[in-house]
Amino acid sequence: SSCGVPATSGSVSGSSACILRAKALGADFTFAGRAFAYGVGAGGDAGAQRAFEILQLELVRALGQLGIPSYNAVGRSELSTFN
Repeated sequence: SSCGVPATSGSVSGSSACILRAKALGADFTFAGRAFAYGVGAGGDAGAQRAFEILQLELVRALGQLGIPSYNAVGRSELSTFN
């Protein structure tokens, strides 16, 4: 049996940089922080969905800016890029 490795510290904002940094450090998943709570508060289910769409778009853009082809390709070798 195995257990996933979560990342929480530093990802409170749910920013794409924090999520990519956690992935590069070996996290299996990250908590997105307050973005979804704010989305639900502002627009209910539709607000949460929009928060997810924004975060997904930010991740795609960040990967493109770093020249990384996909989220699964993020590894320790990209860590210096995030400093």
